[in-house]
Parts: sequence; structure tokens; C-alpha cells
Amino acid sequence: MDTMVRLMYASTPVAGLQETDIRQILAAARRRNLERGITGFLAFSGRCFLQALEGSPEAVNGCYARILRDPRHVGAMLLGYDRIDCRQFVDWSMGFASTAMTQDNVLLRYASGGQLDPRQLSAVGANLLLQELAVAHAHAAAHVAAAAA
Repeated sequence: MDTMVRLMYASTPVAGLQETDIRQILAAARRRNLERGITGFLAFSGRCFLQALEGSPEAVNGCYARILRDPRHVGAMLLGYDRIDCRQFVDWSMGFASTAMTQDNVLLRYASGGQLDPRQLSAVGANLLLQELAVAHAHAAAHVAAAAA
């Protein structure tokens, strides 16, 4: 089996970042990640990004290097970089959840002083939060699909 890693980081969006910027980030990430065998999940709160990337060390390291050069955010902080046996975000080239669409009780379990700051989370805590957001996102998408049918 090939070696795989999971990288997690948090960063701060620059002032004036718009919803169209987020859509552009997601479209580019999904296209590139699919080509490079990367899976992952991005959470955005308006005040911070929290992201997990999974794949080969070469692909994940290259992706993170591009992310660090992106001028749409600052203050990137590496929260975790671990070898993994299996992917947790296997269904997404890049899943996404805006914390504005997420139930507050999920976020408050990980918040300190009533405010969520991913930089204050351990790697395990960040990973658990992203997993919960991914599950909530999948359930919401299934509910929307069922309602439309």
C-alpha cells in the first residue's frame, strides 16, 4: 500500500473575501485534487478556514505549498501532519461546509469562550470537527436530494 498522509491547517481570510472567491477556491481545488488523488474537506466560518488534505505525501505537500502562496488568506498554521492508513474524506475531492450552515451545537463543542478558533484546537480536535462537519454536510445534502425527488 502506498504511503498516505493527512495534513490539517487553519488560516485567516483576507478582508473583503467574497462568496465568489470561495466558489473559485472550491472549483480549482476540486479539479486539481481530482487530478492529483487528493481528498479533503474545507470549513469556512467567515473568520477562519480549517482544512484537511489527504493523499500521497508528494501531492499533499505540493498542494499545501500552493495554498501557502495564495493571497486570499494569511497566518496559515499547521495543526497536524500524520501518516494515515485510510482516508476519512474519501468521498470528496474537496468537501465544503460553511459554519453559517452548521448547527451551533456542533461548533460550540469545539469553541473556547463561545468563539470557534481552529488554531486553538489540537490536531485530533480539528480532525473530529471536520468529520462532524462532513457528516452534517452529507446529511443535509441527502435531505435536500430527498425533498427534491
